[in-house]
Amino acid sequence: TMSNMDAVCTMDKYCAVAKNMGMDAIAVTDHGVVQAFPSAQAAGKKYDMKIIYGSELYMFDLKQKYIFNPAPIPLKKARYCVFDTETTGLSSRYDRIIEFGGILVENGQIVGRLNQYINPEMHIPEESSKVNHITDEMVKDKPTIKEVLPKILEFFGDTILVAHNATFDVGFINAALERVGMPPIKNPIIDTIPISHYLFPEAARHTEGAMLKNLGLRVYNEEEAHEAV
Repeated sequence: TMSNMDAVCTMDKYCAVAKNMGMDAIAVTDHGVVQAFPSAQAAGKKYDMKIIYGSELYMFDLKQKYIFNPAPIPLKKARYCVFDTETTGLSSRYDRIIEFGGILVENGQIVGRLNQYINPEMHIPEESSKVNHITDEMVKDKPTIKEVLPKILEFFGDTILVAHNATFDVGFINAALERVGMPPIKNPIIDTIPISHYLFPEAARHTEGAMLKNLGLRVYNEEEAHEAV
């Protein structure tokens, strides 16, 4: 098997070793995605090897889950924390949070804000910086996630958490909590991506900007798309 997320080396190295051993073909089986295929194709051409493509596929419910840790809280009277994170990459295991941004909403009004850059104690890849516009220089003197987590948890309090692709953001926060020996988040969580799919099933896109447009809300600034709140 080969996955860009958890492989021990690159497809280029696999193909080089296989070619040196006299093989003329190699199979690649990715995990639930096909992210390894482009690098496999390039390596196949480089070493004149036949690539056999495969992928593990997972079964999932057609109806996406949009509420996690449900609780009997009247939504009209609830206090919400709408938040976002920026990270060094896509893996909560290997990557780290570099920015947290959140607002507290009560009775339709913003009643609190928290925005914090975070030192990931690792290099921010250029590919990530191109997306979130955050560089090593911007976070080198900022507190670490271990120092920031208590502030984030205090900000969350007992609110209902709301995020666009909440499984990603909550996954990173829970991974950070686990690394410092703290329990995962127990707050009720609402994920707005599956809600967008439910409300607008014919929509071609379900990004934050697309959802705002479909709801007839404010004009979306693409420059803000990959910045925490």
